[in-house]
Amino acid sequence: MTEQRSEGFRDALQRRCQGGIKIVASQPADFVPDKGLSVMENILQAQKDIDAVYTHDDDMAEGVVSAIQNANREDEMFLTGAGGSKAAMDQIKKGGLYRATFLYNPSMSASAIRMARKIVRGEGFDDLTEPEVPSKITVPATTVTKENVDQVQELGF
Repeated sequence: MTEQRSEGFRDALQRRCQGGIKIVASQPADFVPDKGLSVMENILQAQKDIDAVYTHDDDMAEGVVSAIQNANREDEMFLTGAGGSKAAMDQIKKGGLYRATFLYNPSMSASAIRMARKIVRGEGFDDLTEPEVPSKITVPATTVTKENVDQVQELGF
C-alpha cells in the first residue's frame, strides 16, 4: 500500500506540476512517530533546501514535525499529512508548519465494507442503472485545512 501511495503521489505531482517540483528525498518511516523523527533528522542534515514535506500518515508526521522544529527550520517549509488525526488537526488549527491532512473518515470504511458485501453477493446498487457493481469506486478523502478544520475535527481519530 505504501508503494501505491508513493507512486500515486509522484504521478499526481508530475501531472499537476509537469516536473516543476523536485522530490529531494523519500524514505519510509513505518507510520510511527519515532521513525518519522529519525528519518526527518537525516533528511534535514542532507538537504539544506526543503520547501514542503508530505507524509503518508499523521502519526508519523508527529515525529517529522518534531525533527523540523528541533532543527529550527519550521519557517522554511510546510507539511501535509494523511489520515486525519486529532493531533494533526490541532496543529493545522494553530497555523504554521502543519498546513493540511487528508481525512480518511470512518464512513469510508463503512462504505467500503458495504460495497464489498454487495460484490461478494453479486448484487447491484439499487440507485444505479447498471445491474452490477462498478469494478472501481473511489471514495474521496476530505482535505482538511485551516479553513475547514472546525467542521471536520470531530471525525479525527
